[in-house]
Amino acid sequence: YSRRLDAPEQPAARCVHTGEPQWIREFAHDNRLIDSVQRQGAGERLQLADGSEPAQARSALYVPLKIRGEVLGVLAVLSDQPDAFRQTHLDMLQTLGAYTAVALANADAYRELQATQTQLVEQRKLAALGNLVAGVAHELNTPLGNGLLAASTLSEDGHRLRASAARGQLRRSELEQFLQALDAGATLLLNSLQSASRLVADFKQLAVDRSSELRCTFTLDELVAELLGTRGGLVTQTGHTLAVAVPTGLRLDSYPGPLRQVLEQLVDNAIEHGLAGRRGGHLQLRAEALGAEHVRLWLADDGRGIAPEHLDRVFDPFFTTRFGQGRNGLGLHLSYTLVTSLLGGRIRVRSLPGQGCEFEIELPLRAPP
Repeated sequence: YSRRLDAPEQPAARCVHTGEPQWIREFAHDNRLIDSVQRQGAGERLQLADGSEPAQARSALYVPLKIRGEVLGVLAVLSDQPDAFRQTHLDMLQTLGAYTAVALANADAYRELQATQTQLVEQRKLAALGNLVAGVAHELNTPLGNGLLAASTLSEDGHRLRASAARGQLRRSELEQFLQALDAGATLLLNSLQSASRLVADFKQLAVDRSSELRCTFTLDELVAELLGTRGGLVTQTGHTLAVAVPTGLRLDSYPGPLRQVLEQLVDNAIEHGLAGRRGGHLQLRAEALGAEHVRLWLADDGRGIAPEHLDRVFDPFFTTRFGQGRNGLGLHLSYTLVTSLLGGRIRVRSLPGQGCEFEIELPLRAPP
């Protein structure tokens, strides 16, 4: 049933306004009310949800659901018998009311927390999208700017050469100078376009539908052997070693191409960042089965490590400490995307400055459909 809060003659309304329990020993249905604190009010007439009316209440207890001074509601117990309640009943109801108020407050706090978390997730998505767009614009700006400069310079030199030829004043030295500028400009233009093309290809991998990737059953040790074939030479050329400890015969029903791409990126990242500027570094790739359904891989190096302020950002798109040095910061982000989406696993990183870096990948032996 419902009660108006602007009806102070109703015990429920008084309970809300005063924040105090109301113990009605007996309702006086001739509009006289007798209770433990001699307050005036009217008897309660109840109506159930189905429209029927139960017996008229003769006595009642009203307890406020109160927390931190705020009344959240009222807990009421009514009886069709007069003077049906004792102090023990009121004490129990007050205890129950206190627990109920705490539960309601916690539920409200949890809903607020969920709303805040949802808002933070949306804000982070927008921030990531903004960083992504800014990163693409920043990275493309350099090669496209260089290409534009080379093309405009060649165009101006070509106009001058043509004008000299039209006047019959073209000299051999001018022609040789133009040919040298043409060679340098063409090289710069080609390198710029190749750089932009690589960036677009890397960026495209983040958005492309990978459902067409080849899925098959393969053994992890065979895939790692292929990895050694593609990256073993690079490791040796840079003066480092790569130790492998992978169990034989561990079979996966998954996507070998993307998994190999992830491992190649981690090896490249270790060489280009962790072990940059030194020789004699050590990399270790190991794996073990986790029960009958998962496998865990580790790729570790003994390089310079990752600064604490960068550790939480290594998987962010376009995050790199080597901007302007041919690095676009998409490699680890792509690895994270492949592991957590297509391969159905998770990837984590641990590192301390000067103590190397370790990437840990946990994958299901059977990738999600």
